[in-house]
Amino acid sequence: MAKKPGAEGDIPYTPWALAKMKAARPVFGPNASLEKTTDPALKYADPDGYPRASIHPMKFKIVQTPDYVYQL
Repeated sequence: MAKKPGAEGDIPYTPWALAKMKAARPVFGPNASLEKTTDPALKYADPDGYPRASIHPMKFKIVQTPDYVYQL
């Protein structure tokens, strides 16, 4: 099956989100950079917020319907 435009792996990113994700400089992983990190938890001493604090580094999906928002 061919990838959809804006797809990265199994995640169908919007063009804005894909560019933002590729520009991120985390402390770990293939784009790691401690000196040039864009991670707000390290750069600004921001505490981890939800959902990052409760499920990081596991994948999650948020599904919004007219009546509910589901976090999977």
